[in-house]
Amino acid sequence: MRPPDTENAKPNRFGRVLYRVSVAVAGFGGVAMLAMTVLTIASIVGREVVSMPIPGDFELVEIGCAIAIFAFLPYCQLVRGNVIVDLFTDWASMRTRALLELVSNLAFSLVAAVLTWRTALGAIDIWTYREETMVLRVPLWWGFDAGVYGFGFLTGV
Repeated sequence: MRPPDTENAKPNRFGRVLYRVSVAVAGFGGVAMLAMTVLTIASIVGREVVSMPIPGDFELVEIGCAIAIFAFLPYCQLVRGNVIVDLFTDWASMRTRALLELVSNLAFSLVAAVLTWRTALGAIDIWTYREETMVLRVPLWWGFDAGVYGFGFLTGV
């Protein structure tokens, strides 16, 4: 994989490192998603073949998918993979579109920062009260920690 081509921009060293880290983090999310797929298939086969599903499979899939989603967000933002509705800006000049993109990126960063802050507070509460899943007793803060790191990295991207 390589960074998407931009019109006149050549990424600096920091940009290249940021891109590589985001690819690695997204790759980790992909591995987590693959593991959740294998776990789900194993549980379904176990349920149908030997009448014995994997206990707590839904809990692990829930936490694993949360981790994967948080891992994908920074890469998606970095490569401009988010959906953009440009119906109202097609008429605008390149300068106006660049200004609108700057404003939307700043707003997105602000929202990511607020989400980082609030997720961190939620993680602290869950850790303080030692909340766990029902079947396997897996600490819920694991998924929240992934959210804090994912949103934090997204804020920096």
